[in-house]
Amino acid sequence: MTPLRADASILCLFANGVDETQFTEIQRAVIKAGYKLTTVAPSTGVVQSWHGASWGHFYPVDKVVGEVLGSDFDALIVPGGQRAMQKLRENLHTRRLINHFLEANKPITVMGEAVGLLALSPKISGREVTAAPADADVLRAQHVTLTTADIVHDDNLLTALGPAPDAWVQASLQLFSTGQVEETHADMIAEAA
Repeated sequence: MTPLRADASILCLFANGVDETQFTEIQRAVIKAGYKLTTVAPSTGVVQSWHGASWGHFYPVDKVVGEVLGSDFDALIVPGGQRAMQKLRENLHTRRLINHFLEANKPITVMGEAVGLLALSPKISGREVTAAPADADVLRAQHVTLTTADIVHDDNLLTALGPAPDAWVQASLQLFSTGQVEETHADMIAEAA
């Protein structure tokens, strides 16, 4: 995979109930690295995050998912959050965007419950991911290979479990800047064959 340009435009897909820590950590790191981050959600206004066992802060939505094209972006980020994934799964434009990024071989990095969204696309077939047990059946139905590693890198695709997003954020930045992910934590990162 080709590294992203320094001024690359990255789409961050999220919805109400997004995991606040995952979202804020990746948002902060991507902006600090100099990339242009655009937040995209099913509706306009703001998204309220989920933090621990209760609702968290509000974050502005830059664009509505039905009004964006994947071709306008260089990479896709989807942080987790069970409530957010329910909303994104119900939106047909989520499938369209995931299909685009997989077909165009652009970087995709997803964490936690967001990994299950990949099953919306038949283009995920044959790929290797890590996923929560709740998403295993839908991913296997798409002929996806599941591993038990915390982070899995398969060409342009980076999937991670967590609750702590630090390793996912670091691996995502490596994927964007170099086109690959170094095995810095052999016990945490699995490279697909």
